[in-house]
Amino acid sequence: MQSRRTDLAVEIKQSIQDVEGVREENEEKLGIKINRVYITSDEAAEKFGKEKGVYVTVDFDGAFSEDAIYSAAVEVIAEEIKMMGGADICPALVVGLGNDDLTSDALGPLTSDGLIITRHLKTYAKNLYDNLRLGDVASIIPGVLGKTGIESAEIVKAAAEKITPKTIIIIDALAARQMKRLCSTMQISNTGIRPGSGVGNARTELTKDSVGTPVISIGIPTVVDAFTLALDIVQNIGEEDCRRISAAMSPYEKNLIVTPKDIDSLVIKCAKLLSSSLNKVFHPYISEEEIRMLTEN
Repeated sequence: MQSRRTDLAVEIKQSIQDVEGVREENEEKLGIKINRVYITSDEAAEKFGKEKGVYVTVDFDGAFSEDAIYSAAVEVIAEEIKMMGGADICPALVVGLGNDDLTSDALGPLTSDGLIITRHLKTYAKNLYDNLRLGDVASIIPGVLGKTGIESAEIVKAAAEKITPKTIIIIDALAARQMKRLCSTMQISNTGIRPGSGVGNARTELTKDSVGTPVISIGIPTVVDAFTLALDIVQNIGEEDCRRISAAMSPYEKNLIVTPKDIDSLVIKCAKLLSSSLNKVFHPYISEEEIRMLTEN
C-alpha cells in the first residue's frame, strides 16, 4: 500500500506511535504553537524515513490576516532558527532551492530575494558594513536540474568551498499530508535536506556529510499529494479500499499534487515572513525600519 507522503516530521509522528528513539515536545510562545520531534535512534530514523536530528514545526496560522500574529511568528521563527544554529550562525550561506517559474516551488528563490545580502559589502562598502554591524550573509539560487544540468548539491558544495560559511541554510518548498498545513506551517531542522523528496523526485542530499558544513533546512509546505489527500479525507479505511482509490486515480496517483488556488499570493507572503525572520537572525543590531529600507526593491 502506498504511504501517505509528507515531509513533516510532526505528521509522521502522528501516524507512528511508540517508537524507541523518538521524543516529542509541544510549546507555545507569544501565542504561536511549536512542536519538536527528536529522532535519536537508527531504528526510529528508518521508520520515519528521516535522518536523526531535531525537527521543529512552527504553526503560524492566521499570520497573514492579523498583524499581531505575523509579528509574533517572525519573532518565534527567528528564535527557533537561532536555537538551531547557535549564537554565531554567520558567516551564513543561504540556498534558495526551487523553480521560480513554478509558483508552488518558488519559496526558496523568493525568500532569497528578500534577504539583506552583505558578504560583498565587506569589500565594497566596509564603512556601511561596520557601522550597521551587519552579519556576513551570502545567497545563491542554484535553480533546478532540468535547467542547469547540475545537481543543487554540487553547486552548493562548490560555493561553500569558496566562501567557507559557518552555516548553510537551505530553503525549500515541502509537501504536507493535511491541507490545513499548507502555507501555515514551517519546519526547521538540523538534518539537511534531499531536494524534491516531497514530490517523489529526490536528488542528491544536502547535509553536513555531503557539503562539509552544518546545514539547517527550513521549509514550508505548499502542496499535498493527491493520493495522500484522498486517504486523509476517508480516514480509517482498510488496505483494500486504499487499493481501490489508487486504481481509480491511476495513472496519476503518484504524479498529481494539489495546491491552494491562491498559491501565488500565499507563497509571496510565506517568503516575506521567512526572509523577515532570517534578517532578524543575521542582523540583530539593525532596526525594523533599517531592514525595510535595505530590502526595498
